[in-house]
Amino acid sequence: MKIAVISDIHGNLEALKATLKDIEKRKVDKIICLGDIIAKGVHPKECISLIRTNCEIVLQGNCDVHFSTEHKNIDEMNEQEKKRIKWNQSLIDKEDREYLLNLPFCYELYMSGSLIRLFHATPTINNKAILNVDSIETK
Repeated sequence: MKIAVISDIHGNLEALKATLKDIEKRKVDKIICLGDIIAKGVHPKECISLIRTNCEIVLQGNCDVHFSTEHKNIDEMNEQEKKRIKWNQSLIDKEDREYLLNLPFCYELYMSGSLIRLFHATPTINNKAILNVDSIETK
């Protein structure tokens, strides 16, 4: 079985289409998306649709949560962040937001007798970056 793992689409429809075309060409059996379908790009709605159609497993990314959530403290945020949230939310509808907010945080499967745990960023939080310069303990 061939499995493709994709992540961090960020509303980039053309890149997603090209990736899915390449995956199809390689005769992949299952596609897994590790989140961040939306934010930054101008085609989040179309990307959500393609992910829903093509991916067997879809996890929630930090941008999926951040830009789908109705922020009660939005008035306390700086103007740039307010604009980012409002712009991203203007590109998707309530159904899209509910879909993104209800995606699972992680997914576990067995492959060749080994447990594989998939998540967007870390096993405990989906918005923490682990960098090459981080200590081995952090990694």
